[in-house]
Amino acid sequence: RRVAPAPQGSTSQPCLHQLANAPRGTIGPAPAPTGPLSGRVSLVVTRTGSAAQRTNKCIMVAPTSFYHDRSSEMCNFFNQHPTITDRPASRRHLQQQFLLEFSELHSKVVADVGMDVLLFHHEDYEACPNAIFVSNIFTAHHPAELHRPSSEAAMVLYPMRNPDRRNEFRSDALHQLRLRYPDVTDLRNLVDRGLALEGAGSIVLDRARRIAYVAVSARADEAAAKLWAQATGYTLVTFTATDDSRPILHSNTLLCIGDGFAMYCPSLIHPAHRERVSMSLASSGLEIIEVTAAQQRSLATNAVNVSSASGESVLVMSTAAHDSLDEAQRTRLLAHVHRIVHSSIPTIEAVGGGGIAALMGLLF
Repeated sequence: RRVAPAPQGSTSQPCLHQLANAPRGTIGPAPAPTGPLSGRVSLVVTRTGSAAQRTNKCIMVAPTSFYHDRSSEMCNFFNQHPTITDRPASRRHLQQQFLLEFSELHSKVVADVGMDVLLFHHEDYEACPNAIFVSNIFTAHHPAELHRPSSEAAMVLYPMRNPDRRNEFRSDALHQLRLRYPDVTDLRNLVDRGLALEGAGSIVLDRARRIAYVAVSARADEAAAKLWAQATGYTLVTFTATDDSRPILHSNTLLCIGDGFAMYCPSLIHPAHRERVSMSLASSGLEIIEVTAAQQRSLATNAVNVSSASGESVLVMSTAAHDSLDEAQRTRLLAHVHRIVHSSIPTIEAVGGGGIAALMGLLF
């Protein structure tokens, strides 16, 4: 199955509900199969929001070849998949569910929020089942953010821990991104030194104040984070976090920084590091909205603060994350965002171990 991106200059997208029950084949005028991030797209970004903490554009990858990755299951305890067999009927059922959930999310992001989404696909032969979690492989930065002499928009490419995730980088896709982000910092060769750092999953950015928060883990080596900070000029705040003695692998499952607020789970941060993180967030003028460990396990902090087409502040999260919050927490969030948009993606969360923030690669 393939899904074609919208024509250049258009925010309309194909109906993904067609994919869920369609026979195998091409839906619509699909491009040639050229990689997990493929297709002709326009990468002209209009920035909205305060100091670029928010944006109205993102990349998403439809789960056209998404499946349970056992190599990720070994180190990601969010990956608590339902019973999966090798029977074709079971695989088809899961594929339909993935596409239906993604379709609902995509529709809400485009129609309800009004974001400009660059939609891509991936194929079985590429052997990259987690390509839908596109925010893990790159981050985009506007020129003023990095305080570089160059006036060019910048992009960072990241070293991925699991070898199959390295398949998500394709020369044709990178060419498309370089058209918009010619200033490229490529950290992928750090895997040769046994280092990993997985994009917006590992690094939570306070773009307005140029502070980066990193939970050190098997997917976020401190040495790699320091090299990243040297390259970008960000101030680095590192910490360790565990849940029932298991390391928190991605920082954005613990912390979400929005426009004027920070939603995070301090109880899971190591006591020796907790005050440092809290003080950094508070001194940045952010209202701290704490979540419990149970809410964190519902991926409450795996959310993104984006801009609507009219520039309003919107928080996008999964329905499980939204429903885990209490009324007081939602009220505090709504003091900073115009509205909260949530979408139900339980199968994607269970099978892939990732949430909304992983599915939306933000473009600045």
